[in-house]
Amino acid sequence: MKTADSTPLIFRGPPRLIEGVAPVPFEEVVSADFPTLKMRLRPGDAEPERLTMQVMPAGASATRLRCSLPESTPPGRYEGTVRIGDEQQYAGAIDVEAYPSLLISPRSLALRGAPGTEAVANLTAVNNGNIVCELPRVHRLGLLDVKGTGRAMGVALGLALDNKVKNSMGRVDLFAEEMARSHTGRVDLIIEEGSGTLEPGELRQLRIIVRIPVGIKKGRIYAGTWMVLKAGYHVEIQVPNGVSDKESNYEHDNLRTSAK
Repeated sequence: MKTADSTPLIFRGPPRLIEGVAPVPFEEVVSADFPTLKMRLRPGDAEPERLTMQVMPAGASATRLRCSLPESTPPGRYEGTVRIGDEQQYAGAIDVEAYPSLLISPRSLALRGAPGTEAVANLTAVNNGNIVCELPRVHRLGLLDVKGTGRAMGVALGLALDNKVKNSMGRVDLFAEEMARSHTGRVDLIIEEGSGTLEPGELRQLRIIVRIPVGIKKGRIYAGTWMVLKAGYHVEIQVPNGVSDKESNYEHDNLRTSAK
């Protein structure tokens, strides 16, 4: 076994996608066994873990190497060796980047509630990244009538056809006004139970409350996106037509949740 170079091959990326380049032609790499990377990923490991690497051409004299690690692998540098075929061995190092990721189940949420009430639901959150996640107690989202755009276009075009609005700017103003009426403004979403710090790999049950605005229109459906760690989570609220539904809090038995 020949150690090709004392300079280590450096690989970088989040755990799912670690990439680097080896100074070996692609044809030479694919004619040998698949390259392997050996390193200790956890303190106290008796033997280094062996990772098979994917190969891709990177010019006439180099090959791009790629591998993946467990998503919970902490950020930092890990050192080991890269072996290409039976003849070449390189010192190697992986710089694992921070990977914040929070999975919430179900992947979308449909609630039902009257104006001025609170819709309540139970969710499950899993920190499937490699760093600690902070889940604040108070969040805000905007809700829009799902038929608001079509309704606004209908109003603007209808008045134009009736010759009540003769210029394009007037139609744009009418469209904007109707769209504004379709928007609820900021809606409070409270994590009543389960907020705070989640360690990598931790699973937690969440109980959330969505405070439905007093001015929301009955008989309509509103939808919005709850942003959690830069990821969007779809929330839909159905507002009943009359007063036959429970007018106080809507508990979990009265909610409809769906996973997409």
